[in-house]
Amino acid sequence: MADINFVRQRLKKLTKLEKKDKETFKLAAIITSILLLVLAGILGYKLYLTSQLTAIENSQKDFLNRIEQQEEREKSFVLFVNKLRVLSGVFQKRKDKQEAIGYFSQIFGSDVTIEKIAYDADSQLLTFRLMSADIFTLEKVFELLSTEQSTQKFSSLTKSNLKRTNNGIYQMQITVVISEEEK
Repeated sequence: MADINFVRQRLKKLTKLEKKDKETFKLAAIITSILLLVLAGILGYKLYLTSQLTAIENSQKDFLNRIEQQEEREKSFVLFVNKLRVLSGVFQKRKDKQEAIGYFSQIFGSDVTIEKIAYDADSQLLTFRLMSADIFTLEKVFELLSTEQSTQKFSSLTKSNLKRTNNGIYQMQITVVISEEEK
């Protein structure tokens, strides 16, 4: 005869079902735990990156503040450099003028006086007046101004306004163009 024990069969079925449910719950718990750990890791990494970004932004603001603070110093330095360039050009032109005056003082000697020197830096014109005590010295000046050395040294050499004062002193105005080639 067949055993009719419904409770036992039912208990066996329920036990199998309970084991299966425990395994499913375990699997679900493991998967949920892994997903929560991954989520926690992602949130932690996001917080780390956010703090790094904040630190970089603060560093960038500090650098920009330093740059803004040194902007005036840089402007003054750039102006200073430009002033130095202009002054070096002026001193170079002044040197050219001094060399020209030195040249004429040297070739004329002590018998000729140079006075009323005017220099125009834009056109590089040097104008001065020569004073000679007698006609013989003046003739020597004409000869020296006509030499090849004088005409080669300056791109233009002009003599004008020759006159004799009441004291017997001869005066003449000389205008020379100081060329760039003279350097």
